[in-house]
Amino acid sequence: MTLIEALQSVPDYRKARGERQPLWIMFVTIVMGNLAGYRVSVSANHWQYWCQLSL
Repeated sequence: MTLIEALQSVPDYRKARGERQPLWIMFVTIVMGNLAGYRVSVSANHWQYWCQLSL
């Protein structure tokens, strides 16, 4: 089983609203980003910033 086959077998529990990309493509993008060295998402940095402001 390849990585893509394994990711395609993950069930998609998202609700059908708007235009949706296949879930396995989103997972491949995340894996490729991690392999390229990207470790922290922008949203995690944004959330951390707002948490510090509320202290």
